[in-house]
Formats: sequence, structure tokens, C-alpha cells
Amino acid sequence: MHKSYDKYTGDSRLALLKDLSSKLTKQKNVFLKKQINDRDNLIASYEVCLELVKQKKGFRDGELIKRCAIKMANAFGNKEMATKFETVSLSHQTVSRRVNEMSDRVSGMLRNIIQNCKYYSLALDESNDISDNSQLIIFIRTIDKDFNIHEELLQIKPLITGTRGVDIFEALKKIISDFGSFDNCTGIITDGAKLWLGYILV
Repeated sequence: MHKSYDKYTGDSRLALLKDLSSKLTKQKNVFLKKQINDRDNLIASYEVCLELVKQKKGFRDGELIKRCAIKMANAFGNKEMATKFETVSLSHQTVSRRVNEMSDRVSGMLRNIIQNCKYYSLALDESNDISDNSQLIIFIRTIDKDFNIHEELLQIKPLITGTRGVDIFEALKKIISDFGSFDNCTGIITDGAKLWLGYILV
């Protein structure tokens, strides 16, 4: 297949090889640049979604942020940056999907920490939200075999059936079963339902 190149010898052959090698590198760079741009767009989208969640903003605000970013880039005369901003996906469906993916990622990391810890303890608090609905807030502190300590908000669970000690325990039991078991639990601190929980656990 390469007999057509046999006529090239010496310096002309080296020059041809150099030219072909340069063309191959440029072709590879086209695909590499596309991958880098896609990765940058994805990172930018996740960063905006994270800020929306931190500030408790609506998922539809992603499109507003995108329009503002484009207008700012155009105002500074940076057309290239404005074009890049236009390619970042921030529709409310995309923001919702990104937030769910980040939530699953955090839950997975927390589940791994709990399953590999030596001991853990829980702190529970029941309070009402702005709609006067009862919510169970669960914090967890873990320690592993290397004495690394992690403190995290485990979950916020609506208490639909009631706020009695047994209701709190049933909600807690369901959440803990999703992350592991009570085997390594060394203590539970509650506000107002301590005796009920102690009785049920015994």
C-alpha cells in the first residue's frame, strides 16, 4: 500500500515523513480540543448548578445566569468567551439532573464512610419548616480505624405520621438501613425523645 512512497529517498523522504507526521498531529489535536471544550462546558455547568443549590435558587435561574454571562462577555468585547458561554447547558432540566447526580455522589461517599467506619454516633433534632411541617434532622459523626473523624448532615426526613418517639425511631431506622446498620452505633442524642428511643433500641 505504501509503494507510492518508494520514489522518495534521502532528504525528500525525511521531509515527506515530517509533513505526514505534522498532519497526523493536527488531526489528533482537533479531537483533543473538542474533548477539552466539552469537559470545560461540563465543569462550568456543574459549578453553576452547585451555586444555585447553595443559594437555594430555582433551577430555572440557570438560564438567567447564562444570559447574564453572555451579555457580560459581549460588553467586554470578548466574543470568543460569549460563544463559549452559549454552549454551556443550563436549562432547568439539566440543572435538575446535575443536582441529582451531585446528590447521588455525596450520598455514595457518605455511605462508603459509614460502612467503613469503626464507630458512629447520631444527633437528632425535630423541628418545623416554614410550612409548619415536622422535619427530622439527622447528623452523624464517624471515626475510622485511623482515627479520622467525619461529621456530616445525614438526612432531613419529613415526619408525616407524627412526632412521637416511635415515629422518630421508625424514620431513623429506615434511613440507617439505607446506609448500613446500627451495629457500629455508639450513641444517639435526641431532643425530647431520648427515653423512647432508648426503650425501643433495648
